[in-house]
Amino acid sequence: MLRIFFVVENPKERLSANKSVVANVLDKKWSMDKIILAFEFSERSNSALEFAQNIAEKTNSVLEIVWVDNTLDDLVEIEKETIHQHFEEILRNIVSQNADRMPQGCLTYSIINGNVGEALSEKASFEEAALIVVGSHNKGKVFETRWTHTTASHLAHISKTPILSVPIDCEYNDMKTIIFPVDFNFSTRQKASMVVWLAKMFKSFVYILGLKTTTDRSHIEKIKEYTYQVRRFLINNQISCEVVFRHADSLSKEILSFSAEKNADLIAVMTTQETAISNLLLGTYTHQLILQSDKPLLIVQPLNINILGKENLDG
Repeated sequence: MLRIFFVVENPKERLSANKSVVANVLDKKWSMDKIILAFEFSERSNSALEFAQNIAEKTNSVLEIVWVDNTLDDLVEIEKETIHQHFEEILRNIVSQNADRMPQGCLTYSIINGNVGEALSEKASFEEAALIVVGSHNKGKVFETRWTHTTASHLAHISKTPILSVPIDCEYNDMKTIIFPVDFNFSTRQKASMVVWLAKMFKSFVYILGLKTTTDRSHIEKIKEYTYQVRRFLINNQISCEVVFRHADSLSKEILSFSAEKNADLIAVMTTQETAISNLLLGTYTHQLILQSDKPLLIVQPLNINILGKENLDG
């Protein structure tokens, strides 16, 4: 029988109980990771659901669909109860309709309270989830991107767990082609372990994109050094790859252009990047990518580089 659980409490109050339930879901014969899908009953959540479920199937992971209830406090209690019942029924139906695609006990849902980004980040950290999958807007207007808030952007800023941001209407494809941008930032290579893990699971080809943002010789040499370090790391892990160098006045524009050229299935980025005038005007290039990319984005925090990999790159 499919294991389902339903929790409606403040995040800190429900963590210990929720931990034991999740532990019971894990079957010892599986070597599973935990994937959390941030679900908000929208079109973008439906796109993210397809990605999350396919990745969970491919990687033998437990998938937990999580709705963060941030219902307004001024609602009367009966209205809150009606909302909970309505959304719980939707979640139950989603789990029931998709149960045959996954091993028994590997598709679950929960409802928690709190600020959406903070509650999801805390839950993922406590339960040592491998990935948070979240739907995002698609192709926001350039001059709106700095000020447009999304759950994906908030999570990318605060979460120590890697984020997979899935644009609206993005159709799932196995991750056969992954773009690995390399910039001048010291941490740019640290997403390599996560990319290796996914590339092995999906038998992906990785384009390592060295991004030169100035003509300064020392800058260019450092980009080359970082890029070829990544190449050696991928080859040592039996990942097929190719190095490409491009000049980039705008990191986000060049990444998106190259990804379209290669018909990529995934772009892997860090949450830190070089300082540039365009970023001051438009926000970080990670945020720009979330708003403008029609490709899924794997977003990794610098301090979270070894969740799924055992080897390190320098830095």
